[in-house]
Amino acid sequence: MKWFHCVFFHHYLDLSERASRREYWWYNFVVLLIFAGSGAMSVMLSDAPQEVLPVIFAALGLVTLCPSYSVLVRRLHDIGRSGWWVMVMFLPVVGQLILLIFLMRKGQDQENKYGPPPIYFFE
Repeated sequence: MKWFHCVFFHHYLDLSERASRREYWWYNFVVLLIFAGSGAMSVMLSDAPQEVLPVIFAALGLVTLCPSYSVLVRRLHDIGRSGWWVMVMFLPVVGQLILLIFLMRKGQDQENKYGPPPIYFFE
C-alpha cells in the first residue's frame, strides 16, 4: 500500500521525476485489486450488476486516470525515455509490446535529465 499511497497522494500529477519498477508495478497491482474487489462486491450486493458495473468502473477509471498516467510517464523517465513514448501504446499490438518492454527494463542507476534515481521515504 505504500507504493499506492506514494503515487496516488504524493505524485498525483507529477510528470517531472522518476518512478522505479517497483513503484509502477505495485501501484498497478493495487489498482487491479481495487477494480476486481469493487466488481466482485457489486456482483454480490446488487440485484442488477450489469447496470452497476459500468458506472463503478467508469468512476474508478476517472479517479485513477491521472495518477496512472503520471506513474507511467515517470516510469519512462526512469529508463531515460520521454513521456511522449506513451503514445506508442496506440499502435496495435506492436506498440503495447514496445511499451511493456520499456516498463520492464531496469531504471538508470545514475542521474539522467529527469532527475536522480527515485529514493522513497519508506525504503
